[in-house]
Amino acid sequence: MKDLGDYLHGEGLKFGIYSCAGSKTCAGRPGSLDYETVDANDFASWGVDYLKYDNCYNKNIHALDRYPVMRDALKNNPFKRPIFYSICNWGEDNTW
Repeated sequence: MKDLGDYLHGEGLKFGIYSCAGSKTCAGRPGSLDYETVDANDFASWGVDYLKYDNCYNKNIHALDRYPVMRDALKNNPFKRPIFYSICNWGEDNTW
């Protein structure tokens, strides 16, 4: 993935990635719930610029408890890489 990130940046593009604040993504792939720090560190090491973070398979854990964990993990990645964090929760949980 780092090679892909390097290639995209070399072409003047940004590198975006998708994950979920649940145990699985909406497509049923592994999500980031309980793995936020590991995933954020991987994303940063790959050169990711943008994370779209969805709301599937969230084990009924309130969004205000789930989303800040990834926010903090992204902010505190050891590579000091800024990653734009875009959450999607379908208007649930009053996260505004």
